[in-house]
Amino acid sequence: MPPKSNASDTDKAPPNLWKEAYSALSEDDKGKERLHRLHIILKEQLNKPKLKLRSEDGYKQLQAFIDKRSKDLAASKTSEKIGKITDNMMTIQELVAAGANVGGPYVAIPAAALFLAFSVHQIYKSERESMFELAENVAHYTVLHASSSARIKKLPTDSAQVRDLKRNLHMVYIGLYKALLLASTQLAISLYSDFQFIKNLMKHYDWEGQINDLEKHHRLCKDHRDELLARLHDPPIESGPGKSIGPGPRNPLRMLCMTSSSTDKTKADSM
Repeated sequence: MPPKSNASDTDKAPPNLWKEAYSALSEDDKGKERLHRLHIILKEQLNKPKLKLRSEDGYKQLQAFIDKRSKDLAASKTSEKIGKITDNMMTIQELVAAGANVGGPYVAIPAAALFLAFSVHQIYKSERESMFELAENVAHYTVLHASSSARIKKLPTDSAQVRDLKRNLHMVYIGLYKALLLASTQLAISLYSDFQFIKNLMKHYDWEGQINDLEKHHRLCKDHRDELLARLHDPPIESGPGKSIGPGPRNPLRMLCMTSSSTDKTKADSM
């Protein structure tokens, strides 16, 4: 018999992970500054300095911008590097077009930033290899985790442990989406801002470190997703009223710290 649930235990719609990631990044002073600069750049590209990007009109303007840039990118598919990222970028265009079901303006903003980055020929040069790899990874992980919101949607039939697993997976997904948003923002800023700001940014920015950070978030999401899928396909044996045999869900914050510690130890051992 499925467990009883209150209306608050289920979601009418999947969570907007891009919006939650945007809010999380905005809570950080540096993140807020980066987002502000990205908004300025995008509005300059749209030639609409007073446009509110997160409004309905802003979303429509960003959609039109992304549609045009996607056609330009597809038409310039003349090198191996461009060919490697075109398919993922076309999928991202489709995600933006899907509307509020995927993220609305909150997915359109980082998507537009990523299209901007791939529109600059400097990113394909050998000395910008790390920047290209980061942009490529952002596009790859954005497509790979596109169905994340649907996966963590609460259902009336969810057991208590499944709800816990979905809650933990929700937390780590926000961490990944926040990292994807920050990376897209940094790439656009580094390619479109004034020289002095770029110079200051490059002093404190580690492209390869961000690549590793994205990989860490991806692995953490994959581990928690696999744990959820395993529980859904093989429910635990009930040992008594309200009790189940088997390990409970892991704490995602603790796992992230353990991953970081393990990475640091590996680096130390290799030195």
